[in-house]
Order: sequence, then structure tokens, then C-alpha cells
Amino acid sequence: MMKDKAPSLGRAFEGIAIFLGMIVLALLIKIAVINAVQSDVAIHVFNTLKISLIFAFAVLALALKPTGNNFSISLFICVFCMLIVHNIVANNFIGLLIMSACILNLLVDTYAMAYNDELTGIKGRRALDSDTSSLGTSYTVVMADVDYFKKFNDKYGHSVGDQVLRMVAGKLSAVKGGGKAYRWGGEEFTLLFPNKSPDEVFPFIEDVRKSIADYEFKIRDKNERKKSSEDNRGNVNTSPEIVHVTMSFGATNPAIQHEAFGKVIKRADGLLYKAKEDGRNKVVVEESSF
Repeated sequence: MMKDKAPSLGRAFEGIAIFLGMIVLALLIKIAVINAVQSDVAIHVFNTLKISLIFAFAVLALALKPTGNNFSISLFICVFCMLIVHNIVANNFIGLLIMSACILNLLVDTYAMAYNDELTGIKGRRALDSDTSSLGTSYTVVMADVDYFKKFNDKYGHSVGDQVLRMVAGKLSAVKGGGKAYRWGGEEFTLLFPNKSPDEVFPFIEDVRKSIADYEFKIRDKNERKKSSEDNRGNVNTSPEIVHVTMSFGATNPAIQHEAFGKVIKRADGLLYKAKEDGRNKVVVEESSF
């Protein structure tokens, strides 16, 4: 149930201690219950109950993910099953099913770590490469970049900059027209529109550009918050600073059949910088050529 951190010797001993504690607790509960009720019927009820509890716990853990940490949940379920189900010959199949679900969940985690961007939660560059490998030549790719992001980071700090990137990612992922959003790297993002030409997707990109530019991003000074908590809040001005973030966009599609995706996105990047040169907060779209 711990958050993921870099591996260390201390965390290894901590994990071992947790699992040993789970083993001792499981054995104590089992011994206590069986000693308290000696009848065959009671033992059968107990065995049925614990199998039901295993199922209920597995379903809730996999569905709700209360810790947001699939790996920890899956590992916990595996150990739980091995402690309780291993000695029930008739129900080995049940344990196998639950552990198979755990393995599937671990594979989902592996995919998420490889293909999703950790900061923003949207798909990353590897996912973009995978999605475009079998896309064909009927698509539009859009390169997008946050305007003056370095100056923004220098002024307000990287933590606020991260909040801006998450906000931008949320707006981009809500794009209409069948578009998909990816984080290319840093403050750069990519939109992909299958089976759409640049002129067809322009209204959807423009809507996203406006929604980002119109968003009131509130920044509250940390020192001011600390002072207001110590003094009388009525005598301290705690109004947050409101800033607006803008983005520039460049959109294009394959110029010829079977054109490599790398060449297409390079042209989109060139159009993006044309939007920057034209004053930023703009969408530059190349005429459909294929």
C-alpha cells in the first residue's frame, strides 16, 4: 500500500517486514477461528467465507484501485491468495484465476509506465510511435507548444509549470473531431487526427487554442498563504494572481503516399515555429496535399 519510490535497502526490509506481518496475521486468524469452532460444518463455512472474501477483495482492488498503485495491489493479492488458498486442493483453480487477474493487472501497469506520460496522465511519445506505425497515410498531425514556457517557469517555479502542463494536457485530450493527444516532451504536445485533412481539423484545433487562452490560471503566493494562516485572514490580501497561458499549433498531413511519419511531423514542427514567428497563440495549417 506504499507509494512507488526508487528501490533501496531500507524499502526492501520494509517490504519484507510487511509480508512477514501478513503471514503471521493470516496464520493467527486461521488458528484462532478453527480452534474456536471445531465442527466440520463450521470449518466448511469458514473455508467458503474466506474464498468469498478473496474474490471480493480481488474485485474491489482491481476495480477501485484505492491506492492508485496497481503493482502493490496485485502483489498484495498474490501473497494473500498464496497464504490462504494454497492448502485448499479443491479450490486451486480459484487461486489460479485470481493470480491470473493479478498478472493481467501487472501487464496493464507495465503498459501504462511505458506508454503514458507520468506527469500529465496522457499518452506519451512511445504511444504515438505505436499508434502511427499502422495508421496509413490518411491523417493529420499537429505539433503544439506552450508559449513563453521557460519564462513562466523561471518566474513562478517548476511546480506551477507542472500544473500548467497538466492543465494543457487536459484541454488537449478533450479535443473533438476524433483527435488524440500525446505529450511529445517538455512543453511540446502532439495531436493526431486519423482520417482527417488539416483543413477539416482546423476548427477543432482552434477551439482548443481558445479554451487554453481563455482559461484563468490562478497562482497564489506561498509566502502570502503562510502569512495569512498566522495572522488575521481578514487583514491580509490573499487574492491569487490570474495569468493566461497560450499555445501555438502547426498542422499538416502526408504530402505523398507512404511518407515517413518522421518527415510529416518535422513539417508540422516547422509550421509550429511559423506560428511562433507570426506572434504566437495561433494555428498554422498546411493546405491538404494528399
